[in-house]
Amino acid sequence: MLASVRQPLCAIMRVDHPLAAHKLLKLAELRSFRLCLPEPSFRTRQLLQTAESNERVSLQPSITANSTTLLKSLLESGEFFTLLPVLAVSKEVENGRFAAVPIDSTALQDAAVQLICRLGRRLPPAPLRMLSALTTYLEACGGTIDRADAANEAAPSA
Repeated sequence: MLASVRQPLCAIMRVDHPLAAHKLLKLAELRSFRLCLPEPSFRTRQLLQTAESNERVSLQPSITANSTTLLKSLLESGEFFTLLPVLAVSKEVENGRFAAVPIDSTALQDAAVQLICRLGRRLPPAPLRMLSALTTYLEACGGTIDRADAANEAAPSA
């Protein structure tokens, strides 16, 4: 692993959505609102399933999607909220379009964004620059960077 940023899942919605006024939410509070989620194969759904089991709460999405872009479009309608790491909607939160409300659930605190590279992989210059840019971005987001792995794994081949 080259970089890791802890990114707990938050309830994400348009700033005028009723949930946006909260400072902290419990899973049970989310049941009466329309939810859109990534497909079950996404890590977000796996973490949510664990949280639901731990807290004996069941959230039923109105819509599932295989695209974060589609989820963001659904949020724009104001009818839905979703669960994502803030990093996935950082621009929208920064410009005041979306709100991100933390959820009081231990299982949802385990989410992280990780940058990985296959062991022994030697990257050509363009992907190496991309890796460097991503590592810098994750570091700016508060990530922990493993510089030894980054130097050894991503070095260009001779």
